[in-house]
Amino acid sequence: MSYRRKPSLILLVLALALIAVSVLSLLTGAIEVTISDWVLGADYTRQSVASVVLFDIRLPRMLLASLVGAGLGVSGAVIQGLFRNPLADPGLIGVSGGAALGAAYILVLGSQSLWLATIPINIMLPTAAFMGGLLATLLVMTFSWSARAGSVTAILLVGLAINTMATGGIGLLTALTDQDSLGNLTFWLLGSMAGADVNNVLIAAAVIVPAICLLLRDASNLDCLLLGESSARTLGVPVTALKLRLVFLSALVVGCAVAFTGMIGFIGLIVPNLLRFVVGPLHRWLLPASAIFGALLLVTADLLARTIWFPRELPIGVLTSLIGAPIFIFLIAVQRRKGLL
Repeated sequence: MSYRRKPSLILLVLALALIAVSVLSLLTGAIEVTISDWVLGADYTRQSVASVVLFDIRLPRMLLASLVGAGLGVSGAVIQGLFRNPLADPGLIGVSGGAALGAAYILVLGSQSLWLATIPINIMLPTAAFMGGLLATLLVMTFSWSARAGSVTAILLVGLAINTMATGGIGLLTALTDQDSLGNLTFWLLGSMAGADVNNVLIAAAVIVPAICLLLRDASNLDCLLLGESSARTLGVPVTALKLRLVFLSALVVGCAVAFTGMIGFIGLIVPNLLRFVVGPLHRWLLPASAIFGALLLVTADLLARTIWFPRELPIGVLTSLIGAPIFIFLIAVQRRKGLL
């Protein structure tokens, strides 16, 4: 039996793996929490140490990692379909960098603006990150398509330029911040789930879940877009409206993810590319599989980040980069072998 002919089976396996890793993430850490204690609720009061660790620390982290991983996985698959290239990624083409610059501006200078100081940080941060990610996406689309019809080289070069500008802007903001906030800003830029709480999870869910659902509705349109814009129009796809909608929703998801967890690279690149080998290129299977696998990958990475070097916590973006960079090099080699670079 070919797994590629049974994408529904792959989705089921990924979902079961996500449930297993999520439970493991809730039970694993410095404070021991057993399954019987968790299920039976033995001696759980809001004041008990185990209850606080489980429900106030580990559960929000696991839920936020699932939401962000799912969002980054789906947005990566959508951006690759939009640019019709498997090397497109929210981080590589500057979307994450633009979102990080917007969020860093709020973290460093937001409190110094009278009108910004009146807006809750949980609202202001994802809004600024979304605006930065949206601007970066629009710049990539404008310059790469005008250069060589959206070729991978043009996309990566424009993305490199945007990332460089974003890095310079973040460096400037880092130089302007005070010493007390510098450590938090630096750790946030490397990616972390340490700031997860109930409010952040609720806001992230309110943004990411509806956006993913809307992106899933355009799966068939994305399949048509892979045939080329002319063919897609012939099939009745409103290409311009579709592209704007996909850009808006992808930037919204990435901006929200960056606002709450910082820079977490390569999830949007490696998740869709690995899944194409097992579920095929059709987006009606690729998008939901990317959501589940992205959540699985990030929950696993967060579990490793807080346990592999205990009692210290590794930045989660470091782990994903160490895993993703070699895969990215492999994908470049594959593209060169196919004559696409």
